[in-house]
Amino acid sequence: MHPSLELFQRADVHSLPVSPLSLLAAMKVPVLTYGQYSQAAGKSLSYLLGRFGPDGMTFPIDDRLTVFYNELNDPGRIRWTLAHELSHILLHYRPEKRSPLTPSPAGKKDPVEREADQLAKEILGPLVVLHFCGVSSRRELGELTGFSHEAADYRFAELEAFRRQRSAIVSRDDLRLFLQFEPFITAYIAQKAKKKDSGLDIFQENTSNIP
Repeated sequence: MHPSLELFQRADVHSLPVSPLSLLAAMKVPVLTYGQYSQAAGKSLSYLLGRFGPDGMTFPIDDRLTVFYNELNDPGRIRWTLAHELSHILLHYRPEKRSPLTPSPAGKKDPVEREADQLAKEILGPLVVLHFCGVSSRRELGELTGFSHEAADYRFAELEAFRRQRSAIVSRDDLRLFLQFEPFITAYIAQKAKKKDSGLDIFQENTSNIP
């Protein structure tokens, strides 16, 4: 089973936008901000930024895996950071590892980082769900998933490629993913049709501040 589908089932996720914080809570992974960790560990924020980067890290404390993130970033970036760290936990973490799981330097992403990025995209914006929701623009995708403007641009391009190259459902996991979100998809399409008929702005509500 694909890791994102297994995660959605475990956390009882059936709608968008997906909250990475809720997923981490379902996995019983503690989450702290850089500010909280700075205060608890007696480390300055500048030290954390220099040691672990501007976004986030994953680190075992007292044998309990913990995710940390920079709360000063914008909401879209925070959501991405949390989903990225969650992806590392699902794909790459081993209990015997004692060092932090941190991003590679800018411009030097290794396969491990690319794998985490790919899973993070599937967690926040599963293509099968976006397709059946009839997402037709970058703006709609951003409003539906909470992606930043830049991330929404990339994901929408991937959605268009997905639609060109394959049928929407080609595996059992695709079908399971569709069924997991089917009530939401049906309600979302109906809501879009109703707003369109009434002349309202379909995407007036911004959900990108939901971590």
